Amino acid sequence: MARGRRTEITIKVPPMAKRDFEKFLERLSKALYGDTVVGTIKGDTIKLYIYGSRLTVERTVRLVKQLIREYSTPETPRGRAYSLRMLSREARTAIPPDVLVEVLRAQGYKAWEGEGKIVTDADQDAVIGAARLVAQAIRSLEKVYAARTVKKALAAILALHPDLPASAAVRVLVESGGAGYDEEGKLVPRRDWREALKEALKTLEEPGGD
Repeated sequence: MARGRRTEITIKVPPMAKRDFEKFLERLSKALYGDTVVGTIKGDTIKLYIYGSRLTVERTVRLVKQLIREYSTPETPRGRAYSLRMLSREARTAIPPDVLVEVLRAQGYKAWEGEGKIVTDADQDAVIGAARLVAQAIRSLEKVYAARTVKKALAAILALHPDLPASAAVRVLVESGGAGYDEEGKLVPRRDWREALKEALKTLEEPGGD
């Protein structure tokens, strides 16, 4: 049963694509504090009934506004802008924006890195899906002793070929000339990681490339 004084708050929501709004509501329902309940959703407004102290009210309002910013994907001349914070939240891992951009491009989308965001012509499901593949790849590389830029290339390879073992991705990257081992056995770059990625992907496209 709800406890404490009830405060009614109305918050305006900017125009969102249907899928964006559904994701926002899904995340909102998981994030609301304590006895906060969503009263009504009508048009561009959400009415919240918050039970608790003024601190609880203020904290809840800040959270809702933050989620609105994260899940809004405004149109730009180049495509939709997706918050990196939202994508990292969905993937449960901090997502390197440059790696995600290269993965989306390799998947056939146009994509660019912005300040705290990714701009792309891909829809939300495709972007979140790519972010989750990158996150999965990053986790599989935790024990690989490699320079940061080499791990970027490896993460992109594995995100684009999720069934490929990490050891196979390392072998392809080395054999295609993108990386090599130093005296300590650490994988170090032999060229720009984006160029290394392109060569490795070409190798994987060849018969028996994996």
